Amino acid sequence: LSPLTGKNHTPTKNWDVHWPSAVTFYRRIEQETGCAFFRELKQIRFLDHKIKAESLHPLIGERKDSPTFTPHFHFLTEDAKTMSTLEVDSGVLDVAAYLEQTVTMLRDHHQFFSQHLNHEDVDFADGLVHVKTHSLSARQLIFCEGWRAQSNPCFADIAFEPVRGESIEIAAPKLPRNYLFQGEVSVVPHGPDTFLVGATYDRENLSANTTEAGLDELQRKFGRLFNLKARVVRSFSGVRPVISGRQPIIARHPHFQQCWLFNGLASSGCLNAPKLAQDLCEVLRGTTQREMPSPRDASLEMWKINAHTQTKRLTTVVKTLIAERVKNGDAVIDATAGNGNDTLALVSRVGRAGKVYAFDIQPMALERARDRLETDSDLTSFILASHDEIFDHVPAKHHGQIAAVTFNLGFLPGGDEQIITTANQTCEAIKQSLALLKVGGFCSVLCYRGHPGGEAETRAVAKYFTLVDQSIFAIETHISATENRSAPVLFIVRKLAKD
Repeated sequence: LSPLTGKNHTPTKNWDVHWPSAVTFYRRIEQETGCAFFRELKQIRFLDHKIKAESLHPLIGERKDSPTFTPHFHFLTEDAKTMSTLEVDSGVLDVAAYLEQTVTMLRDHHQFFSQHLNHEDVDFADGLVHVKTHSLSARQLIFCEGWRAQSNPCFADIAFEPVRGESIEIAAPKLPRNYLFQGEVSVVPHGPDTFLVGATYDRENLSANTTEAGLDELQRKFGRLFNLKARVVRSFSGVRPVISGRQPIIARHPHFQQCWLFNGLASSGCLNAPKLAQDLCEVLRGTTQREMPSPRDASLEMWKINAHTQTKRLTTVVKTLIAERVKNGDAVIDATAGNGNDTLALVSRVGRAGKVYAFDIQPMALERARDRLETDSDLTSFILASHDEIFDHVPAKHHGQIAAVTFNLGFLPGGDEQIITTANQTCEAIKQSLALLKVGGFCSVLCYRGHPGGEAETRAVAKYFTLVDQSIFAIETHISATENRSAPVLFIVRKLAKD
């Protein structure tokens, strides 16, 4: 449990919230079970020579001085002795001992029962969950399956990016046990004279087997920090349940309200799980007014479902989609003409045999869109109307025949920033657009969270998509690789079948 993560020593998200919750929770379980499995330890982080401790000051708050004893550790390598260091608070949980004691305690109170579950045995009816093979019924089902949830049909649209890691346990009696060391690898006190060293990263091989390559890598990186002999006691591996976007997710099934997914905690599960589980329990008990819990705030970021992290600009993603999916002769809609970027992209694809309908509530926007076209095409209709009136303005002959609808929400760049799209109108416009699509057609909705009203509109759009029949529409989400709170969010909806 660390306030800094990764080789760049990035501050752990919501550390100030999750750390006290975790400490309080584990201490309580230790009291209830009478066993010790959690330690608060100082962590010594060795900084790469390119990173100076002073440069991290804005990131970690008040910087603690480097331990004066670090250069005198006789077991450090010469290279490690020259590195800058940071000393930060951290914690270590013996996960195996914690799980064993927790299960024992719950069994003693008749609160834990273990059965094998097949997904196909689960049935949702009458507001309950039924497991036919075990004659069980319950009010709620929460899937906590780790990376194996990627084969769960109830949440098939969630994009997992699992990462396998190998670790080793070493016997190193000379290493001090009152510190956790973090360099290229973590070195964590474990048994009386043993430490855990980890971990590797492998996105290709997700088997449970350990490898010689993993063992060599861990021993080599340990040797760059410590100049002492260490005996390998055992090797082991595990798979981190990483979800695209690298955030934990608490998701409610869009159709079966009694079905949940609690996942994506990756390597921060020991830190984040106590607080996130408490939030979920409050929702299930009805003791909070929040609609559902979230890893970062009071409402679920639904665009994390089936999210694809993009290094490209999201406007480029839309243009690529138009180029791939819109054909000569298609009828298409630009629901928010703006400066005409999407209008131009659509016109260039449909050709003279096609038709483009461009909507906007501002005359200036339609003029700009018209000016962007290389020719005055009679096949483009510029319509001064709100996008929630699309159905009324598109001729009946094109109902159910539209190949693409694009939305670029927010305000007109270079125009009056007080004139913005709004959540209610946008959701109604999306509803009408989906009804106009042909099978194989798509609707793209680019939301901007950085302006007043943008965050609320994005949440409303995300929530609306949870209500869409996903046997007819496939919904995916694209988020910027920067993943900051104001980054745009792109929703893409493809029509799979007739209504």
